[in-house]
Amino acid sequence: MSQSILLHRSSHIFEPFYRSPAVSESGIHGTGLGLPLARTIVEAMGGRITAKSDLGKGSAFSIHLPERRNARRRTQATDKPARRRHGIL
Repeated sequence: MSQSILLHRSSHIFEPFYRSPAVSESGIHGTGLGLPLARTIVEAMGGRITAKSDLGKGSAFSIHLPERRNARRRTQATDKPARRRHGIL
């Protein structure tokens, strides 16, 4: 299970503080907050995050965000440089 997320447990991976028993027993450190935080951010942006797991091969996570139309035009129309907040443009 350390190389992939078992499908029957994949529904729990986005729950805060969830860590599979195998991960906890293996000594891998973590809080179980990374994926829930990622999902919260992605959903706040109107997107979704999905997970696919193949036993023995590993897991893949995909982030799907809606296209933001006219964003470039709005920035150019104001003639103001984009402001940086918290190191993110």
